[in-house]
Amino acid sequence: MPARVLVLVAVLALGGCGTRTVVDDPAAGAPEAPSTAAPSDLPTYDVELADLGSSEVPPVVLHLPDGTAHEVRPWAWCLPGAGCVDATWPKQPVDIGEPEWVDVTFGVSGWTFDATFHEPRTGDVPVPHRQVSAQVDQRGEHTFRVLPAGRAGTWHVDLFGTGDNGDVITTVAWTTTTDGAFPEAGSGQAAVLASDDGLLTSYGVALSLSDLPRTPDEASASIEVVSDNGRRTTLDLGEPAETWTTGAVSWSLGHRLGERAAALGGRRFTYRATVVLDGVTHVGTGTWPDDTTEEITPAVPLRFSPPLPAYGPG
Repeated sequence: MPARVLVLVAVLALGGCGTRTVVDDPAAGAPEAPSTAAPSDLPTYDVELADLGSSEVPPVVLHLPDGTAHEVRPWAWCLPGAGCVDATWPKQPVDIGEPEWVDVTFGVSGWTFDATFHEPRTGDVPVPHRQVSAQVDQRGEHTFRVLPAGRAGTWHVDLFGTGDNGDVITTVAWTTTTDGAFPEAGSGQAAVLASDDGLLTSYGVALSLSDLPRTPDEASASIEVVSDNGRRTTLDLGEPAETWTTGAVSWSLGHRLGERAAALGGRRFTYRATVVLDGVTHVGTGTWPDDTTEEITPAVPLRFSPPLPAYGPG
């Protein structure tokens, strides 16, 4: 993944990763809706990215249950031939109305899409807003079905596509008329150590929690790092950072704190994050580098006991 998009990935990761399910039968489980093309018949753009010019970024095409389609241009991308462009979220994204679901097509093979629902961003001054990851079902080589997430209402939905050769992001306004999926529990991830050409190092210490019912009034955290050689150290994270996401809390500190963990030596490390949210203690554990993934490296997801409370209906 190009280094340029790490900021975008970090923003999306805060809300957790979307769920993607591969559907063998494109028609299986499809909601009843007015006649529309089957996913295998949806028009796509057969794009050779290497042949693109700087102004030829392919659109993300949205197909609605009533048979209509919207071509939505990405507002940020990094593509061979088209270069890399960063921008900010559109204040007035394309409004797609009130569909039960949306089929997303993109004319490049081997790509995947995630979707994150945000409460509408308004004005130039940031205000706290809710974000929740959506369920995304892969229904064909180029087609992904996005289902509603969170409570019914008007959302701005970020559609993030990525592949071995680039990435794109676009945003639409979608008014959902029924509640969608909710997270089963709050989620968290921690970053302490990293590998730089095989050498143990730290790019900074970070801990983030998301999908909570609300932003806690008081929060504190520490991370105990235990090496497979038996040595250990505990990192006090102090006050949480300011956040503009409702139901989230995070800490971010420099690499010097992480170097205390790197000095332990070893090859495998257990993180034990103790967080106290409004007086309630939760302990999250994860193993580096075993548990990290390409999407969040060098961070690792944490398994909490007791589970973190979750944003839900009501």
